[in-house]
Amino acid sequence: MRPQSFIGFCGTLYPFLSPYIRYGITRIAFDVESFDKIVEEFFPKEESYYYGKSNKSRGNISKRKSYEIWFGNIIKSDEYFIKYQAPVFITNADKDEITINCKLSTYEFYKKFDTNQTFQEISMYLGSILAKPEKPMPVLDNNTMRDIKGFDKFSFRKPKC
Repeated sequence: MRPQSFIGFCGTLYPFLSPYIRYGITRIAFDVESFDKIVEEFFPKEESYYYGKSNKSRGNISKRKSYEIWFGNIIKSDEYFIKYQAPVFITNADKDEITINCKLSTYEFYKKFDTNQTFQEISMYLGSILAKPEKPMPVLDNNTMRDIKGFDKFSFRKPKC
């Protein structure tokens, strides 16, 4: 279980859970309903620890209620995106690591946004929030600009007839 994993996508942190099933199989859940389906599909009720009582530190609430609170924890902030200069990153609390510009299909992000919408969101985010401002054009006087272009003070004189 990854209790504090987020997908950072275009200014929003989306919580997700990735329960280890068996033989290296994992599934990704972005909401309680999809998590319920995973639990029902792969874990029989008698061996499932996902819906028992939570530990004492959470006030003995049910684990399902704690999952509902976790999935409702969507955070909007541009702070980390600007810090890492990336529209996409994954945080993994188990390993204390952040993966920047990762492959979203690995994390089944198409369940949250379809591919066309994902592409459009990334391009809009890169063009607005993460866009670097253009450098201002230096202001030069006419004589300096003339010299830079390879002319001199005699280049534009009209010949006397």
